[in-house]
This record gives sequence, structure tokens and C-alpha cells, in this order.
Amino acid sequence: MSMKTFYILIVFILMLSFSIQSASAASQDVSLDNLSDATKNTLNNASDAANQTADEINSYLDPITDILNAINSVLQQIQQILSFFNGGQ
Repeated sequence: MSMKTFYILIVFILMLSFSIQSASAASQDVSLDNLSDATKNTLNNASDAANQTADEINSYLDPITDILNAINSVLQQIQQILSFFNGGQ
């Protein structure tokens, strides 16, 4: 094998190795972008689900809060009536 062929072969191998490294680096960047996008989407979905759950809980608790406030108001009125009959003590 002549030296010229040997050098051409070395250059060819180097070019091939750089091409493979570039391709693998590009595929890693793409997969990192995909992972980043998937993570953002997952976090957005989790946030939306948490907000929806909070809204549902509030919709269940609002009537209960109203009932408890009404009971508290009735108890305060009874306390005032009892205080009136006991001479304001």
C-alpha cells in the first residue's frame, strides 16, 4: 500500500469518525429537546389538574362553609337570648 493511499485512508476514517460524532451529538440534542418538551407538558398538565381539583374542592366546601356560618349565627343569637334572660351576665 502506498503512503498516499494510506494517508487518504486515514483522512477518510477521521472524516467518518467526526461525522458519526456529529450525528450522535445531534440526536442527543433532539432527545434532550423532546425530554424538555415532555417535562414541560407534564408539569403543565399536573398544574391544570391541581387547579381543577382545587376548584372542585372549593365548590364542595362553599356550601359547607355557608351551613357552618348559619349554624354559628343561630348559636350567637341563642347566646344573646340566654344572656338577655339571665340579666346580661
